[in-house]
Amino acid sequence: MKEENKNLKISYAIYFLIAICFVTIRMLSAFGLLNFFGTFTGYVFSLIVQVGILFGGSVLLYSLLSKRKIRQTLHFYRVQKMSNYGILLSILIGFIVFFLNIFVSSFFNSLIRAFGYDPNRAVSVITEYPVWLLFVNIFFTAVLPAICEEFAHRGMILSAETPFGFWKAIIISSLLFGLLHLNIEQFFYATLIGIFLGYLTSKTFSIIPAMIIHFMNNALSVFLTFSNVRGLGFGKILNNLSALISGNLILGLLFVVLLVILLLYTLKFLSKLLVFEGVKRSAVKIRGDLEKIIKRQMFLTNISKPNNEIENTSSKIKITPEDIKNFFVIEEIKEEKKDPYAVAFCVLSFILLAIITIFTFIWGVL
Repeated sequence: MKEENKNLKISYAIYFLIAICFVTIRMLSAFGLLNFFGTFTGYVFSLIVQVGILFGGSVLLYSLLSKRKIRQTLHFYRVQKMSNYGILLSILIGFIVFFLNIFVSSFFNSLIRAFGYDPNRAVSVITEYPVWLLFVNIFFTAVLPAICEEFAHRGMILSAETPFGFWKAIIISSLLFGLLHLNIEQFFYATLIGIFLGYLTSKTFSIIPAMIIHFMNNALSVFLTFSNVRGLGFGKILNNLSALISGNLILGLLFVVLLVILLLYTLKFLSKLLVFEGVKRSAVKIRGDLEKIIKRQMFLTNISKPNNEIENTSSKIKITPEDIKNFFVIEEIKEEKKDPYAVAFCVLSFILLAIITIFTFIWGVL
């Protein structure tokens, strides 16, 4: 079996276990069988799900089954350092993704409402929101998912699938990302965000931008809820904007279209800058690695010659852009089929998660 098929088989076997754990916890929670810790139940099980299941499965269990050191696993998942400039771009992109996400989620929620789905059913109203709770919710809702969910999807699944097809890897990892939320409302926009994050991860050769953008989107969502409860400016601005749009249908629709176009253009511009920064950073590292390899080979060649024939070859080293480009090319496997067990685990994961996601829609309609 090729190494790529082995990685794929391990990844989907682990992901199927993750899916089973997610569905089991969701079912038990729906029947009120997990309320052991009172008001802290959600936080306790968030730790279990994010750290224990997602991080433990995608990093620790994967390292064990693939017989890799954790550092090697993280390298395989493209945990590469980003420059301060790259981090800043990722933060700005995170802001834009959050605002675009508002429009996307509103659009899809309107669609499912047209079929009788009630998104507000069984939703508790928050009347008090202390500052300490804001930081707690940011940690559990933004920090942990940004790390653990990205390791599982843009790390494990995307990396294992990429040799079998660039876009195929992005689509599959994104669909699983959307389905793992086990919620019809979150499925649509989570899948779209997943496609964007998968593309950035593949093009920048680093999972860090995806983690930052994921964090910003979730953190701003938490802060928006906090602002609405506390009556802060951030929440008021968005509420007034929503009232303005709904007040005049034609002008509101025109404003939304223009705003979305502006946000998409800005997102495209910043994404290009981020990709260029990622490629440039990686090129510098690859150039250094290539030079070390060539110098070592030349040194070994020289020491086998008589002393009077030894040349100073270090000055002859020339790394062309084509050499660096070849290091970035991920060869797609076209001749060999995927391991049948990997395909089976993938399909079973899709079926299991899709059933629960569809059931949340049916439950919202009934």
